[in-house]
Formats: sequence, C-alpha cells, structure tokens
Amino acid sequence: MKKIALYSLLALFLTACDAPNMTDIQLKEGHKISLNNVKSTKSYMATKDEKDRQFHYFETTADLKTVYQDFSQALEKNGYKSTIKAQNDSSIQVYFRKPNAAMIVANFKQSNPNQAATQAVLSWAVN
Repeated sequence: MKKIALYSLLALFLTACDAPNMTDIQLKEGHKISLNNVKSTKSYMATKDEKDRQFHYFETTADLKTVYQDFSQALEKNGYKSTIKAQNDSSIQVYFRKPNAAMIVANFKQSNPNQAATQAVLSWAVN
C-alpha cells in the first residue's frame, strides 16, 4: 500500500512539473481567461488620460511570438478582435476590441532575443 501511495505522489509531482505556468485574469465584463507560460504577475489600478485603468503586468517564460499568440487566442475565444498597432523584432502593441466591452491595450516586449522571456502588459478603462 505504501508503494502505491509513493508511486502516485511521484507521478503527480512529475506531471505538475511538466505543466506550463498558468494564471487566470478576470476581464472587466466578468469573463476569466487563462494564460500560459506566466512566471509572475502584478495587477494594479492607475489613472491615465484622466481615466482609471486596470493594469496587469506579466513576466513570461516564452518568446515574443508565443506569448503574443497565447494572449491573442485567449482573448479571441472571448469575442475580442485584435488589431496590431505597432510591431518590430522585439515588441508588439495590439488593441483588442469587442462590442459593448472596454478596449484592451496589450504591449508585449522581449528585451533579449536570445532568451525566452517576454514582458506583457494588458490594460483597459474601468470607468
């Protein structure tokens, strides 16, 4: 019986180690999206252009293209359409729009192209 329990715990541990780091965020209209390859996240409110905005800052463990695709797919599953505002080798700025929802501004930046680490910021107006 002890061997079965030990093997079960070992299998559970090894399975958990292979899973990508995931996090969930709550969008303004109440939908929750899950994001992959997230190492850390910070959420805060700030005022920009005389509007209160919700910001979510992510440190990820994937390259720029992968992070952009993951975030885009998660938002598009919730009805958002993306429009790339600016793009170069190390950054992408995207607007996500959905009828009757706040526009989401997303900025993705890979500071070192030799490392699979990308920073992402999502923000939207609260009021």
